[in-house]
Amino acid sequence: MNSTSPRAHILVVDDEEGVRDLLGDALRVAGYSVSVASEGMSALTALRGAAADLLIIDINMPVMDGFELLEQLRKKGDLTPALMLSARGEKADITRGLRLGADDYVTKPFGLEELLLRVGAILRRTQAAVVENSVLRCGA
Repeated sequence: MNSTSPRAHILVVDDEEGVRDLLGDALRVAGYSVSVASEGMSALTALRGAAADLLIIDINMPVMDGFELLEQLRKKGDLTPALMLSARGEKADITRGLRLGADDYVTKPFGLEELLLRVGAILRRTQAAVVENSVLRCGA
């Protein structure tokens, strides 16, 4: 199990079935709950049904690419942490992803161990902030 939340939920958004399967399996073995979407529009639909603790978003996808997905989420005030995953490693793409509100950017090909460490780091930072800002009340 990961050390942040026993079952942090991660939504993997990638149009390549092999990548979705690989990431899903690795994340489940690491103790996370995982759901998948094949492109941006289906990711938005999935998020309406169940919130995620982290999004792993590919950039190059049909219908709605990863940049458009992240931009739409941020415009709606959705601050779900996001890790961009792409074969596009140009500085302009990395800068765009981070400016749109991504928490991290990983280029393909990637090492699974490094990706899992980045996922854990993002969740530690973001879930700790939620706990620190919580208000607990007891009695009147």
